[in-house]
Amino acid sequence: MAIPILKRAFATNVTSTATIACSVPSTTEPTGTAGRSVAYKLDQNFKDPTGKRKLFIKPFGTDAADEDFRLVVELFHVFREGQDAGNVSTIYIPTTAAILDCNLGTSKAAGDIGSPKLLDADDRFANIIANAGGITTPNAEVQVQDSVAGDGDVPTNTSAVAMIETYGATHVMFHFSVDGTAATTAASANCLWTLI
Repeated sequence: MAIPILKRAFATNVTSTATIACSVPSTTEPTGTAGRSVAYKLDQNFKDPTGKRKLFIKPFGTDAADEDFRLVVELFHVFREGQDAGNVSTIYIPTTAAILDCNLGTSKAAGDIGSPKLLDADDRFANIIANAGGITTPNAEVQVQDSVAGDGDVPTNTSAVAMIETYGATHVMFHFSVDGTAATTAASANCLWTLI
């Protein structure tokens, strides 16, 4: 089994403040909306039920600590009827798997990293990822990890991850909006992700 390699959802961080519009069933393969959402085909190994089935998502963005943004994750499953040659209809059925509010922490890249640049010196990882307030997401098994302070010094440079069960989805789409709470909006948003 190959080691999972993280990849960016967007090569350039998203700065969109537009309202996120989730997808509707379509015969068109998911691609996303240029500049604010993007879709990827998942390399699922259906012959190995113990193979890669979960999305590992590590949100990040630019601006100061405690700035926030919203990330919506959609999964797509294929619906087909009519198995006769030349008479097969394929419909991509979307499911809103998670609506996550991400808070930037102090953890950031140690300067511009990579050639070409993969992470910017101002990119900060989310230290808190939470299900969006007032919104329930019953369609997916989402495991979010929050940084929780206990006794002693509060750790610095912490970052969090979200894990989402794919349930055999063929595609994933990431939507971002930096239109957060007044005065705490991140300048940009993105995430690293892989299938594990």
